Amino acid sequence: MVRTYVIKEDERTLADFIPPVSILMGGIIFLLGTFTAIALYKTPNGGYDFFNQFFSELGVRKDYVEILSDGTTERRYAPPYPDLFNFTLVLTGILMIPFFAFSFRQMRNESDFSTGALWLSIVMGILAGPMLIGVGLFDLSYPSTTFWQEHGFWVANLYLLITGISILWFFMLVKARNLPYKTTKWIWVDYFLLFFLGIFTLVNLIDGLKIYLVKDIPLM
Repeated sequence: MVRTYVIKEDERTLADFIPPVSILMGGIIFLLGTFTAIALYKTPNGGYDFFNQFFSELGVRKDYVEILSDGTTERRYAPPYPDLFNFTLVLTGILMIPFFAFSFRQMRNESDFSTGALWLSIVMGILAGPMLIGVGLFDLSYPSTTFWQEHGFWVANLYLLITGISILWFFMLVKARNLPYKTTKWIWVDYFLLFFLGIFTLVNLIDGLKIYLVKDIPLM
């Protein structure tokens, strides 16, 4: 079933512009913060090496010793500005929440399938925001005593939610026929989100696969 009422561009309110503004701000902050953290990363082992280090090591706040699967230990060093990366994640997570919370306003004239896919992605997106914030608050060196203080808890949930959002958002865009921005220049904002989520998902999947593909990360 497709809804037949029409939404005119000149009838939009401030709330309709929250999604594109928040995702643009979040994307810019994430990219600038991440690349700056990589550029400034320096430890006794040298600069940051994506292929031999985990993404989360950009936000390690203090040196710590990790016990590897073979029983040996590995010292991991904190970079000089870890909270540059951590605050980047926190701010990006905060901006994800209003983006998803107001995205439903773009789908007020759509089919049940595309609207349903959007609502599922909205729920997952609102949950993903706090998860990304948690990744920034609880770094790899955080002295955890319960499961919710574990860095891996927030990362694992974030991976699952982002992957689900990427799939649902893709089907929403493909099936959407009356999306107000789809016939205007602003549709690129939605495709930017899909591209951003796709890249984010791919990077995190590669990062996660290193747990299984890399036995000994050469940090010493």
